[in-house]
This record gives sequence, structure tokens and C-alpha cells, in this order.
Amino acid sequence: MYDKEITQISIAASIIYRKTQIWKAEQSADLGLSAAQIPAVMIVCRKNGISQNELGEILLLDKSTVAKIVGKLVESGYFIRTINAKDKRAFDLIPTEKAKGAYPHLLELGIVWDKHLTNEMTEEEKATLERLLVKVAENATVFSKKL
Repeated sequence: MYDKEITQISIAASIIYRKTQIWKAEQSADLGLSAAQIPAVMIVCRKNGISQNELGEILLLDKSTVAKIVGKLVESGYFIRTINAKDKRAFDLIPTEKAKGAYPHLLELGIVWDKHLTNEMTEEEKATLERLLVKVAENATVFSKKL
């Protein structure tokens, strides 16, 4: 199954990303969530009251993309958007009971997917992979800011 022609990190990362998005979308369809909305729901459930701007910074998304994702999640009953007490131009995000109820399922999806991705790896290999992926992600973030 491994294709020696596909050895570039960026190609492998692209394949992993696409397959992850497809699988998560299929698994969360009953919740009415897209794969792009899942991380937002998980973060807002973890950081109740997070600002919309902070959410965008964590997800590394531009303001218009975050606004679109958040708008759909408010419309579908996952978030309540309130005006930030310190900055009337900013919004804070509160998870609804619907979001809190979906959170354990979404968390489990991540665990199941990670297990599939790391199938037949030792615990040491998994730890090394995680450490290296975090480093690659940090390098990508630093490099993209220079562009």
C-alpha cells in the first residue's frame, strides 16, 4: 500500500488531512457537523467563553472563515455568541448543552482515528511521531508567517 513515489512530507500530510476530513465528516454526520466544525466545537467546550478571535488564533484560520464556522454553529444550536465585556466589537463563545452532549462523541472520534493512524506502532513510535509532527507543525507556522 505504501507508494515509494509519495515520499514528500507535504504529500503525506495532504493525504492524511483529506482522509481525516472525510472520515470525521462521515462519523459526525448524525450530529449535523462538518469536519471543519468539529475542532471549533471541541475547543469551545474545553475553553468555555473563549473569544471568537482566540478561537481563530488557535485554529490558525482567518477571521472570515472563523465567522462562517461560528455562524453556522450558532445557527445549528451548538454555540451562544455573546458580546465581550471588555471589547464590544468582539464576541465570546459559550457551548450549549447540544455542544456539551456532542463533545464526548467527538473526543472518541479523535481517539479512534488516532488508533487507526498509529496501528501497529509501538508506544515509543507513537510518542516520537507526535513529537515530530508537533515540530513540523511549528516549523510550518513559523515559515508561513515569513511569507
